[in-house]
Parts: sequence; structure tokens; C-alpha cells
Amino acid sequence: PNDPEALIYLNNAKIGKNALAFVVSVPIGKDLNGSQELLRGVAQAQTEINQKGGIQGVPLKILIANDDDDVNTAQKLGQQWVKNPEILGVIGHFGSNTTLETAKNVYQPQSLPMISPTSTSTEISELGNYIFRTVPSDLFAGNALANYMLKDLKKTKAAVFYNSQSSYSKSLKN
Repeated sequence: PNDPEALIYLNNAKIGKNALAFVVSVPIGKDLNGSQELLRGVAQAQTEINQKGGIQGVPLKILIANDDDDVNTAQKLGQQWVKNPEILGVIGHFGSNTTLETAKNVYQPQSLPMISPTSTSTEISELGNYIFRTVPSDLFAGNALANYMLKDLKKTKAAVFYNSQSSYSKSLKN
């Protein structure tokens, strides 16, 4: 009951040939716990949708891929997915850098919808009409941190350390 990958495969095994297919791309090799949490949400959604008769009577099939939160790996996988007419969309990627680069270079130009449940970079909102996220952007988190510092801690000076090579880090800094 706590293995989302097994639940997704069980749900898929109950489906006939006619299904709506989405792929979920997670960093299984680099972040097993984060991947399992993301897969739990996908497995729960798939189970609920299929138990209610699917989407307009068609069940939801989920494919699982390991991108290791690596831009090159994600882009290679994405290029395969955009060529596969069975795949209607992508759930992922885990980190903002991988999400941004793959969405910008693969999904948006090829019109394949992508939704990230974990990427928070503010740049994601500007990538186009095929790219989505479910979590608030870093703008929301940054404002919450600043308000906490000003109102609760009564502090007016702050030092910000960030990684200039990371979209996530730059986004939160800004």
C-alpha cells in the first residue's frame, strides 16, 4: 500500500488498450524519497480517476521514467515522448533547472503539455501555454520569508546566499 510504483503498475495492468497516457519523470536514481512522494500523488490521482470511470470513460495510464533530475537526460527522454502520439503530457520534472530547460527546448516548441508539481522558479510562468506547475512560485515563498523577517523577527537587514548557476536559487534570491 505504500509503494506508489507498484500501485501505478497495478492500475496500468487493469487497463485495456484504450487509455489516456501520461508520463511522470522523476529523479529515482538521485532522490528516491522525493521521487516516491511525487509518485504517491500521481498514483493516488490515477487510482481516483480510474475508479470513477476515467476521463470521459477512458482510463488513465501512467508511464514512469527516471531522469535523475539531469537536463540532458530529461531532454533526451522528452524528445522521445514528443514523437510518441500515445503520450498526451508529462508530469515532472523535479527540479526547476531541469523543468526550465526541458520545457523551453522540448515541450513548448513541440506543443506537449507539461506540469511540474515541484518546480518553483518564477521563469516557469513565462515559458508558454503548454507549461504549468502546481506549487506556488518562488515569488510567493520570497514574499512570505520577507514578511516573516520584517513583521515577526522585526529585522530590516538580510544577507542572501545563492547559487548563480541554479535557476531555483536565482529565482528565490530575486
